[in-house]
Order: sequence, then C-alpha cells, then structure tokens
Amino acid sequence: MEPISLFLLLKGAFAIWGVVTLLRITFKLIVNWFRERRSLKQQDKNNIAFTIKAEMEAGNYVVCQGIFNTDSEVILDGQKLKSKEMDQELINAHKSEPLVIYQ
Repeated sequence: MEPISLFLLLKGAFAIWGVVTLLRITFKLIVNWFRERRSLKQQDKNNIAFTIKAEMEAGNYVVCQGIFNTDSEVILDGQKLKSKEMDQELINAHKSEPLVIYQ
C-alpha cells in the first residue's frame, strides 16, 4: 500500500475513536506506548507502528498512534492524543510528513 493511501485509511479510522487529553505530547510518551505493545508488533512482520500528526483542533496538537497490519489493513491497537503542547523531538519527527513509521 502506498504511503498516501495508508495515511488516508489510518486518519479516517481515528475519526471515530475517543481522545486522550494530555498536558504535553512527547516523543518519549509515544515510544513508551509502542514498547508496551512490542509483542503485538512482533507477532506479524506486517504489523507496523505509526503516528500521524493531524490538523490542529481548537488550538491543540492531535497525534494518532497505533499498530497497523498492512496485509489485513486493520488497526490492531491505537489511541488519539490531544494537547496544547508537543515536544520538539516529536515536532521534528513529523516535520516533512504527517505519517511516521517506527521500526
């Protein structure tokens, strides 16, 4: 699946999910969430870890993160984060693209 199709599919899926509101979204917070789900990612080589930096909502940053199976095109786990602040490391990760895939 090409990146733009993957981005649109993932972004649409998060539209119906609840939101976790935080004081600050950090790269460390994102990485720790993925570490807690390491076994899920490792179950299948088609499972990828990702984040999407969405448009601002009412002055808040919005980041969707999850584990996605590229074969079945199903999000296995995920969350939508919202905050007025986001750390520079995460801003830099999304500087050129809204979709970031984590190894």
